Amino acid sequence: MQTQRGTDSTQGDVVLIKDDLPGGSWKIGRICELTGVNQAEDIRSGKVLPPTKRTLNRTLNLLYPIECFKRTDSENNEQ
Repeated sequence: MQTQRGTDSTQGDVVLIKDDLPGGSWKIGRICELTGVNQAEDIRSGKVLPPTKRTLNRTLNLLYPIECFKRTDSENNEQ
């Protein structure tokens, strides 16, 4: 589904969670559920699981995706 900002966010994406702190102090989390679908079927919010394991509800304009990829078993064996 397309989000309100026009980017594609999916469950499992790693994101920075914007806060009233300097950018280097923002928390990191993983999207565990996309919610807030309106009549136009745009996703407006999501549930985020930070390292504290306490689920947070945040609008998508407060979540900034991080480009990271999961290593496969074959990549781990090569190192």
